[in-house]
Amino acid sequence: MAPPTTPTATAGTATAGSNPLTGVRRDLAGALAQVRQLAVEFGRDDLADRVDRATARSADRDLTVLVVGEFKQGKSTLVNALLNATVCGVADDVSTIVPTIVRHGDEPSATVVYRATGDGDARVEERRETVPIERVGQLATDQGNPGNREGIRSVEVVLPRKLLQTGLVLVDTPGVGGLDSTHGAATSSALGMAEVVVFVSDASAPLSASELDFLRTARSRCPEVVLVMTKTDIFPSWRKVRQANLDYLATSGVSLQILPVSSLLRQRATAESSTELNEESGYPALLTFLRDAASGETAKRGLRTTIGDATFVLEQLQAPLESERAVLEDPAAAAGLVAGLEAAKTRADALRSQSAKWQQTLNDGAQDIMSDLDHDLRMRIRAIVNESEAALDEHDPVDIWDGFEQWLHQRIAFDLASHHQTMAARADALAARVAEHFAADEAAVGMHVELPVTPIGSRHIGSDLKIERPGVSGNALAAVRGSYGGLLMFSMVGTQIGIGLFNPISLLVGLGLGRKSLKDEKKRQLMQRQQQSKIAVRKYLDDVNVEAGKVSRDTSRTIHRDLRDEFAVRAEQLQATIRDSLRSAETGAKQASAQRQERLTTLAADLKRLATVQQRVDAMSAVLGPVTG
Repeated sequence: MAPPTTPTATAGTATAGSNPLTGVRRDLAGALAQVRQLAVEFGRDDLADRVDRATARSADRDLTVLVVGEFKQGKSTLVNALLNATVCGVADDVSTIVPTIVRHGDEPSATVVYRATGDGDARVEERRETVPIERVGQLATDQGNPGNREGIRSVEVVLPRKLLQTGLVLVDTPGVGGLDSTHGAATSSALGMAEVVVFVSDASAPLSASELDFLRTARSRCPEVVLVMTKTDIFPSWRKVRQANLDYLATSGVSLQILPVSSLLRQRATAESSTELNEESGYPALLTFLRDAASGETAKRGLRTTIGDATFVLEQLQAPLESERAVLEDPAAAAGLVAGLEAAKTRADALRSQSAKWQQTLNDGAQDIMSDLDHDLRMRIRAIVNESEAALDEHDPVDIWDGFEQWLHQRIAFDLASHHQTMAARADALAARVAEHFAADEAAVGMHVELPVTPIGSRHIGSDLKIERPGVSGNALAAVRGSYGGLLMFSMVGTQIGIGLFNPISLLVGLGLGRKSLKDEKKRQLMQRQQQSKIAVRKYLDDVNVEAGKVSRDTSRTIHRDLRDEFAVRAEQLQATIRDSLRSAETGAKQASAQRQERLTTLAADLKRLATVQQRVDAMSAVLGPVTG
């Protein structure tokens, strides 16, 4: 595979765009460094640690763009064309089987993440290996890694591309037909929850029912979804297909933007530095969509959380200085100020108590989440069982098994992804309820819970299940057995009334009974195949339920621990601030008149420094604007 190519200025112009969040991220990094320096200077190492955690979260926060679709729709070619680099393997006989994750970096590199294997003492943990970037297309495709015999979980690629500088991470996924592809991309800890979905369907035909189902599910759980119609250069009737898709989506109640593109024209535009070809390829519209997504509400959420942390730290640093200045400026008001601080200290002490109301809210909420998620998962699995058995009752498993297995994998993937989305929403809601207990003493209480979710392993349904129709000889034997029995019985009756052993009546009756025996045998065999298939599906779904249930419970406990630790630290920080404020107020009350003016000058300078940084943080918040949607 050829190494990544350098994008031309002409074809890559639309890639850049102007993203206001890029400046916010850059300014926020500098502001956090200032806030940390102030926290250390004022002796608040606990607040400095909080800034460090906020900085780490901000640096690690990416906007995941999932490129999904059925097999052979042009997903990998689309990713290559977006990046102006040959990263993903593409060919007529090549299919992606391992997710390829592409993010920004100064130097091109590639890392293979191998799955954990074995159990107990024989368990081999997940490992990472750096490989030449030229091998990515081989390792991530069925041609170079048949059946994923290498046991690869994902391939991570780093490229210096302008499109990725805004924090976008492109994920080229396998076709949506497999559990690994859809579920792994949607819910695994490696890929996280998708903030943007680019669904790829070529222009050869309108959307299929399964594609529409996927889009409906993706739209319900993802903030940004777009349908990209590829290969418009191959199919001249792509406009009719686009209109059919628009009508299909409107009828189904799914509101989506449809962008027709030609990867071939995009590649030619890059090679020839042609603006006209680049416009004709349709890629500028897709790049604009990605640019807008990178500056949209989803991308702003993480920045708002980090800005809230910075504001909180600045407020905690400011409070003791304000208390001391108030006492120095008006010694007569010292008693009232100290009394107010004592009351605040009592509230802060109560927040640290094991019996604090926020602790009760958290414990009760965590129990409710675990119970509700368990019920949610059970109901989803039960619905899948009912739909599966209804499908198997209506059809012969031999005729539909390949398509049925693919549908079942998809359905499980969608439901587990929706279950995870429910989990995330409940976690955020619980965090908001707990934060209300701190609202009297803390203005910036916003918190978004990050959920590391372990992926459900892939497996075949009923690996030991043998469902096949008996051969002609087996059915013929059943027919002969029925015919022979009928012929023998009526022949014996005929001999008693003087008719020959073989007569037309006995032959006709024998043939009739043979046909009925054959029909009954086929019906019995069909019912047996259906029953065997249903047992295999139930066993498979039971295994999925057990594993998914453990993941759900583990994640619920993680939510509980993370929120408990976070708000316990907040309570300690609030208590430390009030303690410092009391100490400062008492010190100010004892200051001699000659020293007061000198101390007031120092306090004014310190408060001005804090205010300057706060103004910088407020300016970033103004760029983000109010929360919408």
